[in-house]
Formats: sequence, C-alpha cells, structure tokens
Amino acid sequence: MKQREYAYDNLKFLLIVLVIAGHLADFYTEPGGNASGSLAVAARGLYGLIYIFHMPAFIFVSGLFAKSALSDKSRAMKRTGEFLVLYILCKLLLGLPSMLLRCTFDFQLLSESGIPWFMLSMALWYAMAYVLEKCRVILKKWNVPVILAANIALACILGYTGVIGDFLCLSKTIVFFPFFWMGLHMDAGKLTDKVSKPVCRAVGAVGILLFVLAAVIQPEFLYALRPLLNGRGDAYAQVAENFANMYPQVDAAAGIAGTAGLMTGTVSGAGITGLLAKPAYGVFWRLAHYAAAAFLIYCLLAVIPKKKLAVSVCGERTLQVYFLHYIFLYPLKIVPVVEKMQTVLPTAVCLLFILVVSALLAVLLSARFITVLFERFHRIWK
Repeated sequence: MKQREYAYDNLKFLLIVLVIAGHLADFYTEPGGNASGSLAVAARGLYGLIYIFHMPAFIFVSGLFAKSALSDKSRAMKRTGEFLVLYILCKLLLGLPSMLLRCTFDFQLLSESGIPWFMLSMALWYAMAYVLEKCRVILKKWNVPVILAANIALACILGYTGVIGDFLCLSKTIVFFPFFWMGLHMDAGKLTDKVSKPVCRAVGAVGILLFVLAAVIQPEFLYALRPLLNGRGDAYAQVAENFANMYPQVDAAAGIAGTAGLMTGTVSGAGITGLLAKPAYGVFWRLAHYAAAAFLIYCLLAVIPKKKLAVSVCGERTLQVYFLHYIFLYPLKIVPVVEKMQTVLPTAVCLLFILVVSALLAVLLSARFITVLFERFHRIWK
C-alpha cells in the first residue's frame, strides 16, 4: 500500500469508532430511561454531531475504492452478492438476543431500519453504480454531474413522503448514494495530496472545532434533525414536528419571516425556528446536510494523519467491526454501568467512557482471527 493511502485506513478507523460511539450514545439520549437529564442532553449532542458526517464519510470512502469492483459485470455482481449475504447474516445475528431473551424473532427480509441497512444499501449502490456507469455513454461528458444532481434532487423530494419507508432500505440508499457516486469519481491519491496543504489542514481543524462547539452549545437542535441525518423517509415532517415541539411559541408567520431573512441577510432567531418548523422548507435542510457532511469529510481528510499508525490495520478491517459491534453493545444496554457512573462522575467523563469503550471494541473486533473468518467467506464467492 502506498503511504498516502494510509490516510484512508486511519480515517476509516476513526469513523468506525464514531459509528460505535453513536450507537452507544443512543442508549442514553432519552432522559428518565438509561440517563439523567444532563447525560441525555450531552448524548444527544454527541449523536447529532456524529450522524452529520460519519456514514456519508464511510460511504464516500467506499466509493473511492469501488472502482476495481465495478470494472466488469462479474466483479460487480459478486460484490453485490457478498453484501446481500452479509445483510441476511447480520439480520440473523442481531435477532439472536431477542430470540434468546424474549423468545421472539421478527425477521423481515425486505424491510430494515437498523444496523444491517448498510449491507443492503452497499449491495444496491454497487448495482446502481454499475448500471449508471453503463448509461454514461448516453449522457456524454456531463454524465457524472448530471447523475449526481438528479440523485440529489430525488433525495430532496423523497423527504416529503414516507411511502418508501424502510422497504429495501431505499430511502437511505437514495439519500446517501451521492456520497458513493462522488467517491467513485475521485482519485484517492490526488484527493489526499490536495488537502494536505497547511492551509487546508488549518481550515479542517477550525471546521471540526466549530461543529464540536455547535454540538456543545446546541445539542437539542442537532438531535432534532435526527430523522434527516438518518436518511429517513418523511424526514421533513418529522423534523418540523421536533422543532415545533421545541419551540411551540413560534407560528407560521415566523417561518415566512425566516425565509425573507435568508434573502435579505437579516434573520431573527424566531425566523430561523419558524423556517425549520415548516416541512415545506425541508429541501433546504437536505441540501444543508449534504453541504455540512461534504465539508466535514474535507476537514477530516485534511487533518487525518497520512502515515501508517498502530490503528491503520484496524482501518483495513472496518467491515467486520461494523458487522459484529452491535451484538457486543447489548450488555451495556442491560447492565447499568453508565447509569452508575453518571451518579458520581461528571457528564464529560461519561462521554469519554463511551468514546474509549468504542475505540477498544473497534480494536478488539479487528482481531486477525476474525479477519481470517471473513476472508474465508470472501473466498466462497471467488
């Protein structure tokens, strides 16, 4: 592997740690459940911050390195088949706790909103990308941006309806496909070279700091965007309802004021809130999310170390970590470890515990013997 490519292994390790941290933080986002009020607010901020960019970044990197698999039909079909099998196996694995503890097992092959969605969406992205690559001849030189714009437009429209729902994970697949498509049509080496300049690193560091501050200052605001960040169908109505519940004093007129304020550059707090509390403006939220995610991907690539680190090998094995991690989080959902911690320790320490546990689990699940098992599975398809 060339040295410049270690940046992506390092980035993938960071992202898989954040995937685990996001799922773990989600256990504590509801006050009165597993968390006190202060921990719930902090967990919501952490969840919202992570979900702005972590899956878009993962999907973007997946697209960067999908070129060889899409070089011919047989390889594309094999890769699609691998992810379909992983999707089914992941659903079966995550159904075990429910089957063992509650003697129930609800297996819906064509519908998924939990962890396995990524496997099914990856299969669909490979299939979609292969078909679209074949269609590029028809669209000629403007094919890549035209397809990207068309998919973004479709994703913007999708947020107004819940018709698709979780069927075949189509909502998430469509919403996040632009990141796969952008990665597919970029050169990994050239990209890291471009963002390695000192000015890019400075912009990246400042950008990340600003988003972290936003999560600290406005955690509830970020968490209210949860349906949007998750790529859910009917996301706009759900987000609007969240904001309406947060700010019941703001009426529809404030939404109009917010729109006018955006045009004139004089936006009041009530105007912004009213704007967010109206589903009709959902397309702006979707575009803002795309912009924020793309900017944070840029920031992360700019600041991530480009040399080989001790965790770089873990970054090569993120698929197995993603596949297995949630089953190992169940004990923390049952055993009140963090609940006990929050009674005697500051909230910041509880969040640090979540991040440390996530990093340790990512390292442990990157073990070589697990990799060997996954490689044996991969050889079945050769």
